Amino acid sequence: MPKTETLNQAEPENIKKNILVSAMKLFAQNGYEPTSIAAIVKETNISSTLFEAHFEAKEDLIPAILHTFSEKRGPVQHHTHSDLTANKKLKLIIDDGFTSIAEQATLMRWLIPLAFDKTKHPLINEIFVQQTKETSIEITNLFRELDIENPLLEIRLFSTIIAGIKFEMALNSAYDLGEMHQLILSKYNLHNL
Repeated sequence: MPKTETLNQAEPENIKKNILVSAMKLFAQNGYEPTSIAAIVKETNISSTLFEAHFEAKEDLIPAILHTFSEKRGPVQHHTHSDLTANKKLKLIIDDGFTSIAEQATLMRWLIPLAFDKTKHPLINEIFVQQTKETSIEITNLFRELDIENPLLEIRLFSTIIAGIKFEMALNSAYDLGEMHQLILSKYNLHNL
């Protein structure tokens, strides 16, 4: 039995996942714009009809990919509602954030350029802004608990640094993420937790 028939008979969620994995791989290799639906279909080893049963257009892949990655953001809110000290919560959020940056580096390499074209891909920008806002609120509350002098100014600085790190990771695959992680932990005296 050919692979296409086997995959076509697979569960719809598995097919959708395989399409997304193939799309992310091709977007990372070739960029978003040059990657065609035909290339994604070929990489996934499915028919174009099966692709169209899950996604009407290539643009529909972006929210699905972003949704997949945003589902991994649960730990940030979990840590802020736990019984940990504010310092430990902040350390866990920073650690999770740097893990997420590392995991999403390839995604960011093709996604960040699309975010700059707000007219063509407004959803990307909206999701980035929403995610940043949610995280900023959580961390600002922690800064207040830690009696940081100006928590609103501190969160602006923190957010700018993290955005810069994400951007640098998108541009430079040799970027030393571990060093920046350690610098952020040092800034908030979180090394020994």
